[in-house]
Amino acid sequence: MAFAPTLTKISAPGEFPRVEVFFNFTGAVLEATIYRVADGREYKVRGAVSMTVNGPVARIDTETPFGVPVTYRAQYRTAAGLLWSDTAEIILDEAGTWVHNPLDPGGAVLVDFHKDAGKKIQRPVTGEVYYPEGRRVGVVIGGGRGGIRKAPLDIYTHTLVDADKFRDMLGDY
Repeated sequence: MAFAPTLTKISAPGEFPRVEVFFNFTGAVLEATIYRVADGREYKVRGAVSMTVNGPVARIDTETPFGVPVTYRAQYRTAAGLLWSDTAEIILDEAGTWVHNPLDPGGAVLVDFHKDAGKKIQRPVTGEVYYPEGRRVGVVIGGGRGGIRKAPLDIYTHTLVDADKFRDMLGDY
């Protein structure tokens, strides 16, 4: 029993592009998790993890990257055990950049980044210099890498309505 996903690009003017992932599962499938593979990295599709299944399943993937081949497949459980579905591939050829809250993708906004956005990211590495006896130079005892501290991401929206949507997405005090 091998199932292949049917992939459909969903896009309309003013709406951000996304992919509908459809599996025509039968009643023999009890549970499933849908996976997205892009640029050699595999992710579980949000909202499609350990789903109870009782027939066909469709999920909207709002986190599909643009401009690269993206492959979808599912791992599903039947009474016989865990199995993998067949795969299908799609490419979302989009020129723009969309920003959205993954938990509320309906507020997505089309933006342009300033030419210097992201060029001066600060990601400090913690550590201290020690001077052991008998050594001419110090030795650094490093800690773990810290998260990103500063990342200027100047953006432009195309309309005032989009600017308001972006502000609303980020929230305020």
